[in-house]
Amino acid sequence: MTRQRRTGGGIDRLPSGKYRVRIVTLDGRRRSLGAFPTKRAAEAAYARAVVDHAEGRPLVPAASTTPTLDEYAPSWVDARLTSRGDPLRPRVRDLYATQLRLHILPALGSARLAKLTPTRVREWYAELRGADGPGASATASATASYERSSRRPSRTA
Repeated sequence: MTRQRRTGGGIDRLPSGKYRVRIVTLDGRRRSLGAFPTKRAAEAAYARAVVDHAEGRPLVPAASTTPTLDEYAPSWVDARLTSRGDPLRPRVRDLYATQLRLHILPALGSARLAKLTPTRVREWYAELRGADGPGASATASATASYERSSRRPSRTA
């Protein structure tokens, strides 16, 4: 059977078993609409995006309507899975919560997710590491590792 190609985006199956919906915006960028538990839900989300596009509505939410990192981070920690698809162990969950509370949210918490750019995160991380350079503390390294993982496509949405 020949695979059908969608010109405006598509649906991918993730290692977690969820289905990711991606669309192509008018400027040619690929944007994720999220991950869905079933293929049917993913198909419905993709169909809504196609209809929205045809009716002239924006495909991606406006930056002013996306949550701030303060609002999103707790649910991200709660929903985060390991690479094997298991829930985080309590110690790891506590570590993430501590890194958020002490380092990430005081500096970046008020930023809307749609406006949180890799450049802004790199600048924050450089400031966090300070003059110590590559030999910065384990805390800074763990925090940066968390921040990088939170910018990856979610397996739990």
